Amino acid sequence: MKHHRARSFVCALVALTFVSAAAAGEARFYVAPFFQASQLSADGRVSGSAGGTDFNLEETLGVDPSQNLAGVDLFVKFFGMRFQASYYNDETTGSGTLSDDFAFEDTIFGTGEDIETELKLQRYEGLLGFDFGAMLVNAGILAGVQVINLDSTITSETGTVEEKDLDVPIPVVGATLGIHPNDRLSIHAKVSGMAANVSDIDAKLFDGYIGIDWHFVPKFGVTVGYKAFILDAEDEEEGNEVDMNQTGPYAGLSFHL
Repeated sequence: MKHHRARSFVCALVALTFVSAAAAGEARFYVAPFFQASQLSADGRVSGSAGGTDFNLEETLGVDPSQNLAGVDLFVKFFGMRFQASYYNDETTGSGTLSDDFAFEDTIFGTGEDIETELKLQRYEGLLGFDFGAMLVNAGILAGVQVINLDSTITSETGTVEEKDLDVPIPVVGATLGIHPNDRLSIHAKVSGMAANVSDIDAKLFDGYIGIDWHFVPKFGVTVGYKAFILDAEDEEEGNEVDMNQTGPYAGLSFHL
């Protein structure tokens, strides 16, 4: 009888351990809208029929490197697969007086001319791959694409307006990691990137984040962490190039099922 009770107790303890681990495991569906306090820096060269000019985002165009952007992260898990997606939206303006001539598309903005710059940067990423889970840890191996959409508008004090739109799809591979010590706390990390040549654009990209989620009520909570985005791209045909970095902490809400 005593041995039977002992075995029953051990079986119950093991079952409770597995149930607790399952409860603390990664969700099947996760979405987290966020705001990021980022630092944006960019150097490069723009070309057009008027020639080409090297530029610095802050010094040449007067754009403040401190940027607040909005975005959302999500993932869905099904049948051992994982779909992961992210969206970022950053709109900013700048103004300044040119210290040198600045050629942009079909116009040369002259030295000493006051200009206003408007930039709209959007990034979309979709990844699909395999998901692996073991007790409190989940990992994923993914592949997909990140699309970078940049709309630039420069307006001079005389009313001259030049616009340039850039859409760059870059194939990427990535990995995810999730650690779930209990049903309230989780740690998420993702990295993706690629060095590729697409439509005469030679691009090197890195995108990643690490964050901590705290669910103060079931299925709902807050997330905080750090994100980094690095892009080095050169258009070999048109002679445009950019070296961009955007990094900084983020915070938002998280919902999971």
